Amino acid sequence: MRAIRGRVHGDAGLGMTELAVAIVVLGIVLVGLFPLVINSIGLAQSNSEVGDANRIVLANMNEARVQPLSATCPFTGTQEMPLFQNPEPADFGGAVVLSCASGDPAGLTTVRVDVWRTADETHVVSTATTKVYS
Repeated sequence: MRAIRGRVHGDAGLGMTELAVAIVVLGIVLVGLFPLVINSIGLAQSNSEVGDANRIVLANMNEARVQPLSATCPFTGTQEMPLFQNPEPADFGGAVVLSCASGDPAGLTTVRVDVWRTADETHVVSTATTKVYS
């Protein structure tokens, strides 16, 4: 029998040209994906900020439900007060806005909680509104 001695002529493996073309194509693909990675990092940071703000809103809504405001509507119009609980992380600020209609027979007080970044008080990150018995 005849022994097989190696490769067929002309099949010497990858040459430098093929390797250079593969590197260039891979580089073009990775450069195209770079903005996607940067955007996803920014989106994750934004989602984390909104999640923290939602947690603060929920804690203050629960506080408003538990804390007795008064037997009747304690005021008419709208009042703004600081958050019931100090927000953590500390770079969030906010207010609890209470509004009560005069002569409300049910004694309902509208509670709205707004949370914003302390650096930009014009941009509300999270807000919620509920009615509680006064």
